[in-house]
Amino acid sequence: MEAAAPQWLLNAGFSPIALGLDLRGGVQFLLEVDMEPVYQAHQQSVIDEFTSEFRASRGRITNEGVQLTLFGDSDASRARSFVRQQFPNWDRSIQDNGIRLSQSDDEKSTLRNLTVQQNLQIMRERIAELGITEASVQRQGENRIRIELPGVQDPAAAKDVIGATASLAFHAVADTRSSRALTLKDSDNHPITLERRAILGGEHIIDARAGVGDMGAAEVNISLDASGGRKMSQFTRSNIGNPMATVYSEYSRNAKGQSEQVSKVISVATIQSQLGSRFRITGVGSMHDAQELALLLRAGSLTAPVTIIEERTIGPSLGAENVKNGFAALALGLGLTLTFIALWYRRLGWVANTALIANMVCLFGLIALLPGAVLTLPGIAGMVLTVGMAVDANVLIFERIKDKMREGRTFAQSIDRGFQSAFHSIFDANLTTMIVAIALYAIGNGPIQGFAITLGLGLLTSMFTGVFLSRAIINLVWGVTSAVSKGITMSITHRSLSHIRLSMSALSAVLFLSAILVMATNGFNWGLDFTGGIVAEVRLDPSIAAAELKHWLDSTLMQDVHVVSSSEPGRWILRYNQIGEETLALAPMLELISGSVEVLNSSIVGPQVGQDMVEQGSIAILACFALTMLYLSYRFEWRLALGALVALIHDIVIVLGLFSLLQVEFNLTILAAVLAVLGYSLNDSIIIADRARELFKAKPNESADTLINDSVRATFSRTIVTSGTTLVTVSSLWILGGAALEGFAIALCVGIACGTWSSISVGVTLPQLIGVDPKHYVAKSANLGDEMP
Repeated sequence: MEAAAPQWLLNAGFSPIALGLDLRGGVQFLLEVDMEPVYQAHQQSVIDEFTSEFRASRGRITNEGVQLTLFGDSDASRARSFVRQQFPNWDRSIQDNGIRLSQSDDEKSTLRNLTVQQNLQIMRERIAELGITEASVQRQGENRIRIELPGVQDPAAAKDVIGATASLAFHAVADTRSSRALTLKDSDNHPITLERRAILGGEHIIDARAGVGDMGAAEVNISLDASGGRKMSQFTRSNIGNPMATVYSEYSRNAKGQSEQVSKVISVATIQSQLGSRFRITGVGSMHDAQELALLLRAGSLTAPVTIIEERTIGPSLGAENVKNGFAALALGLGLTLTFIALWYRRLGWVANTALIANMVCLFGLIALLPGAVLTLPGIAGMVLTVGMAVDANVLIFERIKDKMREGRTFAQSIDRGFQSAFHSIFDANLTTMIVAIALYAIGNGPIQGFAITLGLGLLTSMFTGVFLSRAIINLVWGVTSAVSKGITMSITHRSLSHIRLSMSALSAVLFLSAILVMATNGFNWGLDFTGGIVAEVRLDPSIAAAELKHWLDSTLMQDVHVVSSSEPGRWILRYNQIGEETLALAPMLELISGSVEVLNSSIVGPQVGQDMVEQGSIAILACFALTMLYLSYRFEWRLALGALVALIHDIVIVLGLFSLLQVEFNLTILAAVLAVLGYSLNDSIIIADRARELFKAKPNESADTLINDSVRATFSRTIVTSGTTLVTVSSLWILGGAALEGFAIALCVGIACGTWSSISVGVTLPQLIGVDPKHYVAKSANLGDEMP
């Protein structure tokens, strides 16, 4: 893929923004490394070493570890010393007739890290053998590997190579009476008895080439490294005239889903002369089999079996469509926001707009500069959300400036005091949202991490441009008379506002309980990310009806296939369960019913991935609640903090209740939106709580009801302006973002509206009901030495 950036930019060492698979098309695999065979191999190695050292002994693998038994007491002391020296990292238990060894947690962790790292390197080498140069191979979690192959549309060949677990080893043929023998079968199903310990394994193979032998049969020419060459030379020199077997091993899944190693002898040859680092093996099957085996041997055999538990394919046409829709939504949201701010704040509006444009430039620049950062479709959605949230810093500052001007201060004085008093609110709001971004990055992968990166970077650039850049620009016109709008004010009495807040809180309680009832009754329409299975989006002949397509798929796949029409004629979303371990080729199957078939995207997710995502999502939400509660309790005293937290729970529950009521598919992208709501919803509550804290300190003799009403009045203009601009930008996602972002936009729109509602009702009314009082903040200010700016 050619870079679209100017050549002078590339020559300067810069590179264009890397696009995720959902924007450029390609294949993504999620592999799980099975560690049990590795642990068992190390246990068997312990047994082999011990029984080789102590002839009058035996060992066996148990559920607890390794049981080593000695026959006779003469070697007991030496055996204990041998075990301590050779296996220091194993837990030991001395018994009357032997020793029990078990792998410690540290030993298992070390083995797991080494194994996954080795498999990562082997995967990179295998992908390089396929000729794919821009692949991404990354570790995910403890024992999973995520592979992204941009530009690859047919995953079959890549899947066969990436998921293969083939390995090769050379064994001496043993006497059938040997106690350390291993019996395997050859291609004719005849038993062959071998020495259990291999002469050497596939890790010593540095090159392998398929060829044709003298008799016209396929063969593989092997080249060994120096160490492997020495081992082969030493063994064959002392065993001329004896047979040596080549063993081919591969892991497969049994009926219980457990990994089992299946080994067979592919050739037995008598050693005619001393071999070195180059020789050939026969009996490998057809030429195609020989070429595939040679490729795997060149790339290296995996140190542990892997299972593909998730597979996603994005077609190039859908990637281009996502780019077009995503940036159209970003342009619309940015344009509407710039227009509104310019009209609303007049002369100060151009300062906010300059800061907003600079914010977007900085954000794009950071994404391009950060190693490993990619721009995904949810990442573009994060940019659209950043547009709305970035305005908040300037709105807060400008509203504070107007407050100071109403107090009779000069414009220059109002600027200075406005920036000072708004900074704490901006910092608190952005920090709590950053907690959410970190949680999203920790639990997510691929597109979700893309959203978390743009959200987190957007918060940082918003702080810089909204506070520092805006201040620098305004300083250029220091003391200049500025015309700004008066903003939106509340001309409501204290008594009426108190009644309104109580009524809104009562309605919120009704909506909250109704949402819980709906969720308990309807449940959720869980998406593929949480249930597992196969989902594909295809484009077929427009003449095919839904009933005809469903009937044909049901009979072909022998299950109930969920068929949903998409946004245009002939475009369908298909959802069904995977049949066994093999994945049916969808396109050839659909060609039997439709003349034209285009698979826009497909996803295959194992049930374990879905279960893990439910657990990780729940942990992320609970962690966000706990961290925000701790921080807010420190900043605002626990009553106001509890009000903000309850308002946050109220917003999340209502959003979830709406998805349960409408039965909109709940997938990982929706979970990201819910977590984004969690961060954004706090903003309004924090801003009002911050103003209430300020008033509590300034007017300790006033009643809590009066001061809370004053804080709602003082922040009302900011609340409406910020929520309005954010809703406008997010609505652009709903209008132009396409089906991929529709649920995401719905969640954000509802969450922002709920957050605005709850911040002036539940968020400040609950603290009043549980006894918040100005004296709490006078004491807190005295203890912390905190002074009002």
